[in-house]
Amino acid sequence: MGYREVAVEEIREVLRLWLGLAVGLPAPGLRTIAARAGVDRKTVRRYIAAAQAAGLTRDVGASALTDELLGAVVAGVRPARPNGHGQAWEALVPFSEQITQWVRGGTPENPEPLTVTKIHILLARQGCVVPYRTLVRFATECCGYRRTTTTVRVADGDPGVECQIDFGYLGMLDDAATGKRRKVFALVFTAVYSGVSDGLCKSKCSSVRGRSMSMALDDKQQAHDDEPLPELAEPCSTAEVAEALHASGMVDELLAQFDTGQVQITGEGGLIPGLIKLALERGLKAELTDHLGYEKGDPAGLELPNARNGSSPKTVASEAGPVELNIPRDRDGTFTPRLVPKGSRRLGGLDDIIISLYAGGMTLRDIQHHLASTIGTDLSHETISKICDEVLDAVDEWQNRPLEPLYPVIYLDALVVKVKDGAHVRNKHAHIAIGVDMAGVKHVLGIWIQAEEGAKFWAGVGANLANRGVKDVLIVCCDGLTGLPEAIEATWPLATVQTCVVHLIRNSMRFVNYKDRKDVARAIKPIYTAPDAETARREWEAFRDSELGVKYPSAALAFDRAWDRFIPFLAFPPGLRKVIYTTNSIESLNYQLRKVIKNRGHFPNDIAVRKLLWLAICDIEDKRAAQRLKERGTRRSQPRKALGRLVEGQVVTNWKQALGQLALAYPDRIEPHLS
Repeated sequence: MGYREVAVEEIREVLRLWLGLAVGLPAPGLRTIAARAGVDRKTVRRYIAAAQAAGLTRDVGASALTDELLGAVVAGVRPARPNGHGQAWEALVPFSEQITQWVRGGTPENPEPLTVTKIHILLARQGCVVPYRTLVRFATECCGYRRTTTTVRVADGDPGVECQIDFGYLGMLDDAATGKRRKVFALVFTAVYSGVSDGLCKSKCSSVRGRSMSMALDDKQQAHDDEPLPELAEPCSTAEVAEALHASGMVDELLAQFDTGQVQITGEGGLIPGLIKLALERGLKAELTDHLGYEKGDPAGLELPNARNGSSPKTVASEAGPVELNIPRDRDGTFTPRLVPKGSRRLGGLDDIIISLYAGGMTLRDIQHHLASTIGTDLSHETISKICDEVLDAVDEWQNRPLEPLYPVIYLDALVVKVKDGAHVRNKHAHIAIGVDMAGVKHVLGIWIQAEEGAKFWAGVGANLANRGVKDVLIVCCDGLTGLPEAIEATWPLATVQTCVVHLIRNSMRFVNYKDRKDVARAIKPIYTAPDAETARREWEAFRDSELGVKYPSAALAFDRAWDRFIPFLAFPPGLRKVIYTTNSIESLNYQLRKVIKNRGHFPNDIAVRKLLWLAICDIEDKRAAQRLKERGTRRSQPRKALGRLVEGQVVTNWKQALGQLALAYPDRIEPHLS
């Protein structure tokens, strides 16, 4: 797309936003328009002013954005050049003959042709001060000046995998066959086989209007003419390129420089930051070329109002260390790079590393010290905190995402975390819910943080799950949470609340002497392994009246207090009991989460707790998925990407058998959801 076409699309988008035609933006300001359109506010102001001068008002519709209006705006912000008949042009007319002599040379005073830069200086000494670009145009059109460049600059491609083709206008050149000057266009092929400067060899073959030109190689290329070029298979993989470099001895030379300390891999002045610098600067130059509409050195750029204006230095932090860049500029100041946006001081890969370290349990200060000591990147504590806060939108989206209409089993458990509340630090409970879907896959449904449990809190949790699409739950397994059974029954009246048997056994053994624990555990086992509730009651009464029951009455009392929430699972077959009798499925996750939060004395607020737990859950589930793929002998379909989504959860053991038993127990509630 040409420069003018880019401008038209850009103007159309700016005016569309200004008219309030975008959804949710009835009357945006300049800052909002600039952010949405991807341009700066100065450019937005110029476009709107030109449109208003052309008669556009803000109360019209989309039909007002006609081609005539856009053409008027383009003409207003980028007027056509008046063909060199301005004051500067007229000032050069008296010096026409002298400029011609300077350009052609061959006189005793000027045996060699002078450059335009030298002519510009000589004219200024004589009192004729004009813009350099005007002098170039005047010398080209009136004095026979022509550029001496007869080749097109082609960017070096990636080693071993690229054959670059370029087509461009060279200018008016002398035709060797006729002796006349004619327009010349060149087609250039560049084949790159090595990225090392000493081994770089490019062959260029140009064709001028069907007339073949001889192959030209520079001095460095001539030095390699006698060397055989390595043959690269198509397509050439990275491993094959590495093998070719190793066979050529270049890798050994580079490693020798590493051993002697002459070259370092990462950090300031390292090899990898240098490669990143080359890649980014090449991309930035390509962006500027696309913005201006012409290649560097192209004579067509003389007819366009905007031009290159050098570069400005900028240092950005990357995962390999600091990278010093030269950001190209344009004279109008309208160039906005996308590869390295204005104001950015970090590359995206570094943000992923910081978030991954944070998810692994490192504090902000630990991350700051780690980056400084490993890759030499110094980031402030506040900057690292802002990087970690970038995931908050993803956390909110995950916490409010739609859920399945039916979860056969939901596990609930809590972690105790310390959170700052005003001037004090309080213990709060981070409640985590894991739902098992119809396929047997476990998913973390949400995280809720509360200082005290109660019916009101659990009613809010149930309402949150119901509003997100959960219409029915068969069994809820928990650890005697206060107010939870009532809230579950109010939200899903047909749901069964099952107390975690493992937690119940632990509570019954709390006040038992260590030497008697094995005997007590053996005595209470018939209670929770009974075939039905009546048998379990008889076994409980027998334990209560036994010698151990009399010695430790709290053990029998623990079962009696939780009896109504303990016996529901006894109505199911043994295969289903193993799925619902314990919350160990969530306990294993909580164990991993406790390792992450143990390094922190306390959290500043509830948001920080939810953020860290979400990142840790993403990391834990991703590692588990990788382990399952490894056990199955398969590889990931895509590279592991840090933290942006939860991957597939773990599958419940023997779920098919358990689902069949649930279908027998709840046929009317299960069958509509079976696919």
